[in-house]
Order: sequence, then C-alpha cells, then structure tokens
Amino acid sequence: MRIGGGFTNYYKGMFISSENKKEELGQQFMTTDERLDRLAEKHGGLAESLQPVTADAQGLAKKHGGLAESLQLLTADVQSLAQSVKEHHQIPRGHADLVGDLVKIATADEQRLDRVGT
Repeated sequence: MRIGGGFTNYYKGMFISSENKKEELGQQFMTTDERLDRLAEKHGGLAESLQPVTADAQGLAKKHGGLAESLQLLTADVQSLAQSVKEHHQIPRGHADLVGDLVKIATADEQRLDRVGT
C-alpha cells in the first residue's frame, strides 16, 4: 500500500520511502538495501546448508549406478547358470539312455550265450 511517496511493508510493519529513508511505523524499520543484504545472507546460508544434501544425492546416484551395474552382472550370471543347469540336466538323460542301451545289449548277449551254451 502506498503512503506519501513510499510503500508500507505489512510483513515487517515498516514504512520505506522512495528516497530509501527509514521511517518507523511499528517496532522495526529497514531500508531496501538492508533488506536485500539480509536476503543475500539468508540465501548464502541456504546454499551452504544445501551443499551436504547435494553431496549426499550425488553419492547416492553413484551408488545407484554401481548397484545397477552389479544387478546387470548378476542377471547375466543367473542366465548363464540357468543355461548350465539345462545342459547338465540333459546329461543324466543321455546317460540313462546309454545305460538302457547297454542293458538291452547285455540282455541280448546273455540270451545268445544261453542259446550257444545249451
């Protein structure tokens, strides 16, 4: 709200004239330059308080990247292991088939020997 060549800052309860002169309206009074200085100080403090948070976020991003890479390697290992299990599962089947064939051969040989021996 304008009052005689200046404006009233109801937030701080002060009157600031257009000539940057202090005039008390409430308990506090500040010039525009003082307010800007105070704002700059607060901004600096906020920037300093955000530096550790930023560093933490960057550290988490690096860890996330490392975890993602580890997950990809682990996935590849699991897929390789699954393929190996499939291959090894087929080996006993092949051996069983061979054993079955050997049993047939042994049975046939035994029958032949029985016929020859009798």
